[in-house]
Amino acid sequence: WHVGSTTWAHTPVFRGFDYFYGYYGGQIHYFGHYHTKFSGHDFRRDYRDENGKFHQDILKSEQGNYLTKLLTDDAIRIVKEHDRKDPMFLYFSLPNVHHPNQSPRGYVAKYSADVNISMTYDRKQLTGNLGGLEEAVKNFTDALKASDMWDNTLVVFISDNGGCPVGLESNPGHSNYPLRSGKTTLFEGALRVPAFV
Repeated sequence: WHVGSTTWAHTPVFRGFDYFYGYYGGQIHYFGHYHTKFSGHDFRRDYRDENGKFHQDILKSEQGNYLTKLLTDDAIRIVKEHDRKDPMFLYFSLPNVHHPNQSPRGYVAKYSADVNISMTYDRKQLTGNLGGLEEAVKNFTDALKASDMWDNTLVVFISDNGGCPVGLESNPGHSNYPLRSGKTTLFEGALRVPAFV
């Protein structure tokens, strides 16, 4: 979410969304589901029941599970359960490749093996994290196709900013080369990001 949670009025279900499954902060531990800069568990499900009453479930029972898979599985569930006769807006936002670079065991070896260059530890971790993103996008796309929704769906894929190789929120695995600098600046490394429709 990361666009406000100071009061309930700033949270997704009070800003027009019917349902929210995720975290309010800007970064979260991929397995522990706590905010990495501030203490506190930050993984939740918010919704309104059929009478319009607000509910929030704090999902501590999901600790230990890979966040990207949890978010992807929930998005796929929504697609499968949706009545195709009705239009749907689904904002499916994944944390990958945001700090901290974390992925399930095996992802680092699986995805960095294809790269024929020597990589630092941080770069290998980022590769595993990116592999998690690629797998999630593939699984979600497959679900749209299996539900016969792909041909009638507009997908917008975009990043919020470039990587952060240096600075306050530095992530040593990131590189925006050949663009200058990165996140938290006004240089191209921060502003020019991959996107497609």
